[in-house]
Amino acid sequence: MYSNGQSANITGHSLDKDDVNWSEKIRNHEWTLSHVARLRIS
Repeated sequence: MYSNGQSANITGHSLDKDDVNWSEKIRNHEWTLSHVARLRIS
């Protein structure tokens, strides 16, 4: 039971890190798209 709780805790921790990286990538992607759109318009 203890080892199960440990692995669940570790998995949740790595998921949190991936979640942050994922949202940062989405933000960068959206910024790039809007930046390219501005360049095309002007």
